[in-house]
Amino acid sequence: MGSRARSKVTLVAAGLIGLIFSSVTVMTGSSLKWTIALVAAGMSLMVSLPLPKKNTIALILFLLAVSIPLDYYPWRQSPGYMRPVTGIGISFSDLMLAYLVITWILGVFRGEERIHLPLYAIIPFAAIIPLTFIGLAASGAPRIYLIGTLWYQCKNLLVVAFVVSYAKNPKRMWIMVGAFLAGLIPQALVGFAQYATGSSIGLDLLGEGGGPREYTGLETGAISRVGGLIGPANKLALYLGTLLPLLVALLFSRVSVARKSLIILPLLMAGLLLDGLTFSRGGWYSLAVGAGITTYLCVVRKSKRWLSGMALTFGAVIVIGISLYVGVEPIRTRITRSKSSTVQSRVGLAHIAWGMVRRNPVFGIGLGNFLAVSHHFDKTFSAVSYAFPRPVHNEFLLVASEIGLPGFFVLLYLMGSVTILLLKGAFTSRNANTSYLAIGFVGGLITLAFHMMVEAAYVFVMPHFAVYVGIASAVYHNLDCPQNGEREEHL
Repeated sequence: MGSRARSKVTLVAAGLIGLIFSSVTVMTGSSLKWTIALVAAGMSLMVSLPLPKKNTIALILFLLAVSIPLDYYPWRQSPGYMRPVTGIGISFSDLMLAYLVITWILGVFRGEERIHLPLYAIIPFAAIIPLTFIGLAASGAPRIYLIGTLWYQCKNLLVVAFVVSYAKNPKRMWIMVGAFLAGLIPQALVGFAQYATGSSIGLDLLGEGGGPREYTGLETGAISRVGGLIGPANKLALYLGTLLPLLVALLFSRVSVARKSLIILPLLMAGLLLDGLTFSRGGWYSLAVGAGITTYLCVVRKSKRWLSGMALTFGAVIVIGISLYVGVEPIRTRITRSKSSTVQSRVGLAHIAWGMVRRNPVFGIGLGNFLAVSHHFDKTFSAVSYAFPRPVHNEFLLVASEIGLPGFFVLLYLMGSVTILLLKGAFTSRNANTSYLAIGFVGGLITLAFHMMVEAAYVFVMPHFAVYVGIASAVYHNLDCPQNGEREEHL
């Protein structure tokens, strides 16, 4: 059978699969989101088979879909309180990942691909699996939560192993970076539409979690907060904090002026505006720190002037911050008129989390069990676990309380080792573009770390985090790749 005949057969098969999926979902009364997810996944997999560069197409779709919760839960149980994992979910990005992993493994057997497992990234994701299993099993958590949590963690381990191994050359690495940054586009389009219309557009179909518009009890009125396709505004700010430092760093690279003007700068401006519309104070503060450090390191990398670079960078950050505070009323209102009860509630949750650490220092109370057992550890005067039923807003303390101190040290080791390696490589490599990209990932990890101090992120079940660490590790291993040089066409 010739290539044209195979293409026609594949297209017909794709249409039949789409028809079957649509019929099944309609007859079973399934949600529109599931219908679209399965149809899109089936047709994308089948249609991509006869196309040239089919693996590249699947890779781009996978990275674009990581930040879009287009998923279906065949096995799910509502706990009645907030949990990071409520069952086993299968997303569109999972199907793309499955296709990529299968082709990658086949390529390994044919000698066309390689397996590269950097221990500093693989060991933490592998170690967290038994720690989580022991903690959840000892807590007596329902089996569905145990299996679902392990499902996400094993998937994250696979993501890191695949991404680092697959990015065996700068071209693939830059494709990954470009597709990853392109995920900002649908978030921005939907976020701006949410703000303009005051509706939950995009979330009713795709998003998980709360609605996009949350209100603060301020005397001057409500502040609209957008959540893009992710949902909660703070989660969107967490996501943006990992991307925007990359765009800042790429402005210093040797990429052509046209690409900076037409691609990088518009993406950066859209991302900054979207981050502002989240009205996430933690997101603002952490991004100011991360983007400031990114700019400083890039200035030092380019000029070799440490002290003058510091004065210039942080002077600019202060001037921009003061200008926004003075000139933009909603930002000033959001910063200065927050409720004191919110601060007290967060402090109370921190006391509860510390009590959990003291009671279960090794394996914790079980990942996702914070709200299930917080009442038993609540010794606050205001009974904060009832008044403010949320996990502690500090990811490091949350990991220590739910997974135990070993999990806490695993997280510190993972983020610290990747950051140090990237920082060291960025100033020793002769490849300017990749060096600035490495600095961008350093800034993103710093932004993430600062935001995690005031947010419950659940990074060990967050696909975005695994992809981010995987690409950052790939960047490190491509810093001294001889083919890289100063080539710009990969971006």
